[in-house]
Amino acid sequence: VLYRTGVERVWIGLRMKEVGTWAVLPFLALTFGAYYLFVRRRKTKLSRYFLSRPQLTHKEFGKAYFGESKSREILATEVRKILAQYIPVSIDGLSPEDKFQQHRMMDTFDSLSSAEFIVQLEKKFNISLRDDEALKPDLTFGQLVDHLALRLSEAKIADPVKEQSS
Repeated sequence: VLYRTGVERVWIGLRMKEVGTWAVLPFLALTFGAYYLFVRRRKTKLSRYFLSRPQLTHKEFGKAYFGESKSREILATEVRKILAQYIPVSIDGLSPEDKFQQHRMMDTFDSLSSAEFIVQLEKKFNISLRDDEALKPDLTFGQLVDHLALRLSEAKIADPVKEQSS
């Protein structure tokens, strides 16, 4: 047929759009399926990594690795509790030498988890960490606790100065 009516043209156009839509759906399903398998494999790998180490509660961890002073022990315990909220597997096998990005793979599971973790630390300890150069991707848990202890001691020293100048 050389001449098509308007109705036939509309029907053919709709049919082509439907074919285009249906052609994209398998691609999307394949993409999401591959991502799901990738994340699942990462979680399994991370779980095995932590399970291969001594399993410690938050308090036992603070006492075992940061027990030289009560304040550092409490600080490490609190930081670990906050960290546990952003890692989708049990962190009972955590070590102070573990690097945030390399070993814990925070951003693999949630792209904002590192930023949310820092914000939560800022709220908990009432300090600002956003401009700190010490917070690098190769930062270890122990280095973070050391840095927070330093920042908290600086904040305590600065408070009396603010009160005297007021």
